Amino acid sequence: MKKRTVKLLLLHLLAALCLAALAGYGCPSYRLLRLRCPGCGLTRAWLLFLGGHLAEAFRMHALFLPAPFCILLLAHRHTPPVQAHRRLATGILCGFFLLLVVYHLGRTLLFRR
Repeated sequence: MKKRTVKLLLLHLLAALCLAALAGYGCPSYRLLRLRCPGCGLTRAWLLFLGGHLAEAFRMHALFLPAPFCILLLAHRHTPPVQAHRRLATGILCGFFLLLVVYHLGRTLLFRR
């Protein structure tokens, strides 16, 4: 394998291990500051979804389905396939982050738990 491919695979493995560690620890912003971040509930929503509880997963976080795809798109925004469609990728990312902020503000301000 090329050196760049091995490096990319190792970075993906490291990111997956960090996410797994955070899943066991919980949301760092909530644990340290008692503030919910826009991603609070994403891990629990995916665990519910993978367990077959679709309605509960959407109640936990309505944007859980597109989140990993947008994270991957963000992580690979400098790769040739994404660069070929840079305007589309930028539009998707900006739209998702805007939607995430609006959803977070609505959830935080309107539906305090």
